[in-house]
Amino acid sequence: MDHQQRRLSMGMMNSHDAEYLDLANHSAPAYGHLTLEHSHSMGMPHGHYMDDNDEQYDMSGQIVSPKNNAKPSLYKTELCKRFSEYGSCRYGAKCQFAHGMPELRHVLRHPKYKTTKCKSYWGSGHCPYGSRCRFIHEEENVSRGPMYKSNGLSPRNEISPTSQGDMAFLNAQYSSDLPASTGLMSSYSSDLSMLHPQTSPTWLGSEVASTPTFMRSPSDQTFAPKTSPIGPPKKSPSMSNVLDSSVEYNGLQDAIGVLLKFSQTMPDTDNTSPVGVSSPKVGLPPPVPSSSLKSPLKRDLSLQGDELWKDFAAVSISGSGDAADSSDWFLGKSSPSESTFGTSDLREDSSRLKISFLNMTLVVFDYDWSLINDNSDTFIFQQLEPELLKHLKQLTTTGVQWTDAVDQTLSQLTSTTRQELIDTIARVPVQEGMTNIILKLIVVGMLRAVKNAHAAGAEIIIVSDANTVFIESFLELHGLKDIIKNVYTNPGEFEGNILRVRPFHPKVALPHGCPKCPVNMCKGSILKTILAAKDYSKVVYIGDGGGDFCPASQLTSNDYVLAREGFELSKRLAANPCAVNICLWNTGEDIANLFEKYQQNSFNLRNVYGEYKDGALRPPRGSVSIFAWENFGMVIHMAAIGTTYTTISGVIYSVLNNYLHMSATLVATATALVAFPRSLRLFTGMLTDTIPIFGYRRRPYMLLGWFVTFVSCLLMTLLPLGEPYYSDQSIAKIDPDKLTAQQRATIDYDAPQRGVKLIVLMMLANLGSVIATSGFNGVLVDLSQREPVSIRGKAMGETSVILNFFAIISSFFTGLGLNTPDYGGTFSWTITFNGIMGFCAGMALLTLPFTWFCIQEDRIESKHSMSVFCFVYELLQLRMIYRYVAFKFFYNVCALFSVTASNAIQSTWAKVEPFNNGLAGMLASLVAMVGAYWIKKYGLGWNWRYIIIVAQILVVFIDVFPTMLTTWDVVRSQWFWLGVPLLEKLPAAATDLVGSLFILEFNTMGFEATLFGLSATSQRVATPFATMLTKTVDGYLDIERPFIQKDDNHARLHVTIAYVIAYGVNLLGIIFVFLLPPQKEEFHQLQKKGDKNKTWGIVTLCGLVFAILWSLMTNILSLFASTKCLRIAGGSGCKRNKSIRHAMTCLV
Repeated sequence: MDHQQRRLSMGMMNSHDAEYLDLANHSAPAYGHLTLEHSHSMGMPHGHYMDDNDEQYDMSGQIVSPKNNAKPSLYKTELCKRFSEYGSCRYGAKCQFAHGMPELRHVLRHPKYKTTKCKSYWGSGHCPYGSRCRFIHEEENVSRGPMYKSNGLSPRNEISPTSQGDMAFLNAQYSSDLPASTGLMSSYSSDLSMLHPQTSPTWLGSEVASTPTFMRSPSDQTFAPKTSPIGPPKKSPSMSNVLDSSVEYNGLQDAIGVLLKFSQTMPDTDNTSPVGVSSPKVGLPPPVPSSSLKSPLKRDLSLQGDELWKDFAAVSISGSGDAADSSDWFLGKSSPSESTFGTSDLREDSSRLKISFLNMTLVVFDYDWSLINDNSDTFIFQQLEPELLKHLKQLTTTGVQWTDAVDQTLSQLTSTTRQELIDTIARVPVQEGMTNIILKLIVVGMLRAVKNAHAAGAEIIIVSDANTVFIESFLELHGLKDIIKNVYTNPGEFEGNILRVRPFHPKVALPHGCPKCPVNMCKGSILKTILAAKDYSKVVYIGDGGGDFCPASQLTSNDYVLAREGFELSKRLAANPCAVNICLWNTGEDIANLFEKYQQNSFNLRNVYGEYKDGALRPPRGSVSIFAWENFGMVIHMAAIGTTYTTISGVIYSVLNNYLHMSATLVATATALVAFPRSLRLFTGMLTDTIPIFGYRRRPYMLLGWFVTFVSCLLMTLLPLGEPYYSDQSIAKIDPDKLTAQQRATIDYDAPQRGVKLIVLMMLANLGSVIATSGFNGVLVDLSQREPVSIRGKAMGETSVILNFFAIISSFFTGLGLNTPDYGGTFSWTITFNGIMGFCAGMALLTLPFTWFCIQEDRIESKHSMSVFCFVYELLQLRMIYRYVAFKFFYNVCALFSVTASNAIQSTWAKVEPFNNGLAGMLASLVAMVGAYWIKKYGLGWNWRYIIIVAQILVVFIDVFPTMLTTWDVVRSQWFWLGVPLLEKLPAAATDLVGSLFILEFNTMGFEATLFGLSATSQRVATPFATMLTKTVDGYLDIERPFIQKDDNHARLHVTIAYVIAYGVNLLGIIFVFLLPPQKEEFHQLQKKGDKNKTWGIVTLCGLVFAILWSLMTNILSLFASTKCLRIAGGSGCKRNKSIRHAMTCLV
């Protein structure tokens, strides 16, 4: 991304503000790197570089306003607000403001440079910017120096002499023309004597002059002789014909532009000879066609690339080995051997012309936990006086800002000398490979560029919340002091033997105006100032902490952030996707290998959210197969889930509906309440992510969850179930109105009430499995994101297959074990409900050791500094997330909308026996297993939308036949009722799996269970909500059990109406499918855009909370006799026997 695009993306719309940014009355180093797009603001002739029709110029090359033919100083220096907002402007080309970045003019330096005293230096005696400060220090000359002049150059627009670092723009603009220095940019002469009237070459104003002195090294080595006598070239126009003494030139670029113009007027004759050491005449270059300069330079300004380091070996100064073929008229060399460094002539082939420094990469290192493998502040106290570390932590808990707390604690190190403190700093653990990275970057980059006349590599800076003493001592010890260009950190200095640390920014509330950063330092504003002052093709930011999020979030899609895995920066970037490319690392060797491989062009670093080898989102760690021994606990967990959850759900029909004969409403409510804990997976996921137990976040919660399930199932094993509702099952099919008094005496009317405590225990057992599953989800997401992109989702598909396989066993077990007449079957023997629950308790107990010894999990050393509630709040503001939550909720509300009388129809009209019901459930699980395997094997790359749409249509189409034929007594067979809908399970299983693949693509780094829980909660909360809507709608229809038992046309008509409404709502859910992205590629495109909407995020959060509370309330109301008559609870309405006021009282 070029400099202008980066400035626009960072909000620096005003060119003056951009060139004169202020950090606490300071600015970053003033680099005057001017691109060709900047040149017109300095009055440079554009005939060589841009189309003549782009702008209008006067004789001096200054831009002339097309509106009034004037030369206003602010012309085209501000963006046109109307054009930016509406894409058009009434003034068109005559507008005084810039229409887009290509028209925007920039100035070299603010006119108030070095005219105001530095507040920090004069107030405290110290300035963190030193000689690079834009304000006046005590030892500096207050007066402003003259402008660059050459005869006609006027002092009207003079600016101060450019510092050593500011001469870099010469190399940036004219790297093909000027010699390379033996050092960094600071090696250039700072006095610019060759441009001052008294020392400028005389050939600028006459036909006889001496060769100019262009640059000098720090040792005053001269690249060209100062006083080589030369004579006038033959038949060449004098410079006085080109330079008009009456015309004012606005800067150095004007002067050089005129020189180029002059060089093009020189005839290409054989009489001109190259300059030699003893040559009496200067050899001027032949004319250069403007086309040879215009197109290549404009083409090479395109810096958009996919590489981190673009063309490491040769970037800017082309042709170091071929420069001997050119006329080195700037250097005055007679042979290649005399040229220490290769140079490039303006006449070189256009394909070899490049702009220096525009291709330079800026590498930004954080210090603590990045460059070093510790916190330098706490390390000092750990080594010298551990008791002071406790004092430091106590200060921070009382609200003292961290830097101030460190300063106060350091002041108590009275027994430690300065040298002891520095020696302790030397022992700080270094990230393995980090120092090699910096040396490698410099050797490959800067030094190689200087020696081989290729500008390639990177500038390296450190931006840290440590202090200058710690960092400078570290750099000096490891030989990196001369390699790091700048260090931006809190100033530290010794007062005797006491080290004092002051904040980088002044002590005022939010001095940098950034709420994301600590008060003492905003790294984002520092980076913004650096990027405003100098042009970089790419920025590579290496960090770990929450303070690195602000600068990282400001970078563009052309830049890279290397975030340490598991640390706060990676988690915040995952929760707040940015345009920048993100890579994850664990040790310094990871980054060293990354750069080394990239330099060798052995892989393409096109990472989106930490994309690793083969498209994995996380670095490899062990096997990614769930059947490997280190992951086998995942298999046992899913087997236990398939057994316990399916068993508990399966006994609802045989025990609650048949044995205890609970009402249809209560049975539907029990189904919803047993499934309700799955609506809490968001909160259990938060629990596992934020509160580790003994340093682990997954395995302890899996143990805890299975222990709760074990206790609940054990209680249901030991508690007696009591007598059934019908002691004589022969009267169960008789109309209740036709029963005799003797028959009614055999009925246990208290049996339905005993089902309430079973519902509670079942719900607790399911809650335990949910807690265990939340820990499991974190493990599953971690493992899945280590899978290659081509098979990502395979582990999830395999767990779904295992779940359905053991659900088959559970269905077969409950179907055979609960098939006596009391449970609605025909067998003469039974395992009893207590025996079934004993089986579930044993399975939960068996799972405990496997979940601890056969699960991969790393111990974490620190907690999240970001609140999980803030994470969820910020997460829900992402467009891709709130759309996904809306899809999961509304689609499942529509898809799960059904009929409350389905169980009554199944037992009364279809006469389904428990054994056959269990057999059908077993077959349903088998079909679902096939569907999950099918998607895992073939459908991971299919369009997600098409799969769900086709599946939903098939489900409705298949279900309508057995339902309608059974309702109107055309075909009433239990196998017809159970068999045909089995085909529904195939598309339904595919829909469930595809809806979960979305989560595997979102890298949350530390909040895996929370995100997975958000997805599960969005789906599961729809189940009781859909049940509530179903009961509300069906409450207006006569489809309760007594009406079903009458089996008349009235009941059949109402059942038909109920199913037609249900099918219509099911198909309505298709419209919400388009909230999903079609596939992984589109997902990552949305993720990189990072679109947010705070309003929709709040609406989504409120909607989820409301759905959870409403579904819980309505299901609880249906448990009690005084409130179950309410329509929202599924009743027929309380107005038949109670007043409306009393009904509202019941609701409250």
